[in-house]
Amino acid sequence: SFYGLLIQGYDATGALAWEHSLPAVDSDRIELASAPDGSVIVAFSSNDPVDFGAGPIPENPPANVPDLLVVRFDQDGNQIWGVRPQSGGYIFSMRVHDGVIAIGEENHFVRLSLSDGALLSSQTVPSFLSSRPHGIVGNDALLYGDFYSPGPKDFGLGPLAPYSGSSGTMFAFREGTQPRFARAPLVSHLGSLAGDAPDTLYASFLVQGAFDLDGVPENAAVRTTYLARLAR
Repeated sequence: SFYGLLIQGYDATGALAWEHSLPAVDSDRIELASAPDGSVIVAFSSNDPVDFGAGPIPENPPANVPDLLVVRFDQDGNQIWGVRPQSGGYIFSMRVHDGVIAIGEENHFVRLSLSDGALLSSQTVPSFLSSRPHGIVGNDALLYGDFYSPGPKDFGLGPLAPYSGSSGTMFAFREGTQPRFARAPLVSHLGSLAGDAPDTLYASFLVQGAFDLDGVPENAAVRTTYLARLAR
């Protein structure tokens, strides 16, 4: 689908300070994050030519395949750098931490240098996680999940079967390239996932009826959202 992309920056009083407009950008989702110096990072996927005023950001071959496109603007809306490091897809989350931009998208967990946009690493996530929640912890750890997908899944620690049989909710945590844990709590729907450096992980669940988060049975008489704090 083609959408008009409008990025706006506001000053401390809420007044519009700058904006960039692209009339036709083929993009699945846009994520924004701020850096400590006040600059803004924008990430999206596109297979269109993109120019934010500093010249076209070159496309990657092959043509007509969406790229992950990341642009950094200063406080005045001027482009500091723009890169298309690799092919890209639906973007779930982005975080700036300790000089690194971490991006979780449907096929990869990508890390870029904040200073110049150089690609630091790109890790493939399991293919069955397409269109599933992601959460970034620090700049090198990823919390991700799967729900209502039939059959056992392998998050890197061997096949894990959902407690509900043919389908259910599962999630896993990976630090760098090393899987740390994978879980299959007895809940009906996995919502959002989030993390905070260094040791706090969160997952939200939408449940009704009997469920079990970690060996402790609970019961929700009506559809209820639960927030779980997990050990890293």
